[in-house]
Amino acid sequence: MEETDQPKFSLAVGQVWRAKKPKDVFGFFDDRQITYVSGEGDMVQYDSPTVRMGRRFPTTTRDRFERWAGKLVALPEGDWAPYVRPERKTHAKTSKG
Repeated sequence: MEETDQPKFSLAVGQVWRAKKPKDVFGFFDDRQITYVSGEGDMVQYDSPTVRMGRRFPTTTRDRFERWAGKLVALPEGDWAPYVRPERKTHAKTSKG
């Protein structure tokens, strides 16, 4: 990482991040829980509902992770957060008369 590139977030093992644009993945949010941050801090490994059982945890650059990440969240005890579809804003039609 170049000296001019300042990290946007403080990343640590165990943190759970939600996407800027969350998606439904098998009934859960596509959150990512950090499992490893390299010594230099330029690589991040994570677990997620998108990772199938028996597969290796994906690794990505810190820059790509920060572009994906929206906010730090807390998980329900022992599970991923169930996906809740955001309510759509409806505009009441007014009759002109």
